[in-house]
Amino acid sequence: PGAAGAAAAVASARQSYANAVKAYFQGDYDAAVPGLESAGDTIENDPEIPAMLGAALYKKYILTRSTDEALKDQAGEAFRSALAIRPGFTLDPKFYPPKVIAFFRQVAAGAAPGS
Repeated sequence: PGAAGAAAAVASARQSYANAVKAYFQGDYDAAVPGLESAGDTIENDPEIPAMLGAALYKKYILTRSTDEALKDQAGEAFRSALAIRPGFTLDPKFYPPKVIAFFRQVAAGAAPGS
């Protein structure tokens, strides 16, 4: 495969990411999460991908009426991944709701996931 295969994998991941972003903004978090996970496995240096994954997972957590702590933990892990890629990374309030931004800031500040 070589370089052509790698380029094709990245192009496919970018398309997967675009579809996942669309699903996220349509409120279809079940469709968004796998696409974001897949894109994040291939495109490793873009903090937007794990940030969006964290947002989708946290929105799912909120929709479960905060009963599925695993979703909250996974969201925190995704946010930490975004921060590992780019320390100081922040979420744009034009694209993310206040509850998601508040949780992101809590994770960024190093707060324990359960707090």
